[in-house]
Amino acid sequence: MFWKFGFNASTIDSLLDKEDISLEAILDEDELLQECKAQNTRLINYFSRVDVLKRLLGYVTGQIEGEGKGGFKYPYVSTEVLCSEIWSIVETCINQSQTLLTPFWETILDMSPDDMKTRMIMASHFVKINAVFLSKKPAEMLAFIQSQPNIVDRLLRHIETPPFADLLVRIIQLDELPAGAGVLEWLSEENLMSKLIDLLAPSQSANMHTVVADLIKGIISMAAPSPAAGLGDGMSNGPASNRFARELAHRDSVTKLTGYILSEYPIPPPPPPPAPAIPSFVAKMTPAERIEYERMQQADQPPPTPAPVILPLEDDDEYGPPSYP
Repeated sequence: MFWKFGFNASTIDSLLDKEDISLEAILDEDELLQECKAQNTRLINYFSRVDVLKRLLGYVTGQIEGEGKGGFKYPYVSTEVLCSEIWSIVETCINQSQTLLTPFWETILDMSPDDMKTRMIMASHFVKINAVFLSKKPAEMLAFIQSQPNIVDRLLRHIETPPFADLLVRIIQLDELPAGAGVLEWLSEENLMSKLIDLLAPSQSANMHTVVADLIKGIISMAAPSPAAGLGDGMSNGPASNRFARELAHRDSVTKLTGYILSEYPIPPPPPPPAPAIPSFVAKMTPAERIEYERMQQADQPPPTPAPVILPLEDDDEYGPPSYP
């Protein structure tokens, strides 16, 4: 940068010379992200302050709302700064996790699932920041995540919002790193697979079924060894674990899934028996005789003999006795 050699100082440095400079003035600068990439020492020191990081995280979670264009710009720029190559940011956040990371996670995870579905950008920013932190400090971030109460259940509450499924995958992928040893065992102890299967119940929405089914298939595919497994550098990490595949194939899991299928497509009940046919002689009864017949049926008595049918005589003049020659 020219300012290092006595040329024109950057606008960021000019702002940092002021004692009462506000974070918003820094975030409004077009050169901010470029200065972060250039590792501006004064900017690094500024963003290493706990009070500044707290405000950056507050913009991401919506606890601090910008006015006007700041309502969209500040959360985005704050996310980009937190995800920048300034390593002191993630180090400060982890070292001051009770002040910075814990409120950051609690604010997001304590939102209702329906509310979170309407804040997709916020969820994406949250997951992006934590994905970067996991890549930079995997062991420390995993320890922080494991220390949060009921963290698996709280993440699954928002699993219908796609970024949270991505975050869960990122956590599982820590198993590929030495720093992530034991993550699969921990998730198994938290009954992750069983809880995912519970979300496939017919009472859940179709969108939930789609998200969870894709997540389970992704988890199983990650556990499946590749054709070249054990060759080259990948051998140092050992074979892929099929722990979750075994849990999915367990008798209890299969029984539960089968029950869901039968509940979704129940076996139809047998048709009702046909109504008894009316005897032909009953059809010939008069109304009075039918009433008497029904009464006697209730008393288990034989039915009365129907009255004889008397046909009228025809006119003898037209149909007289036959004549013989």
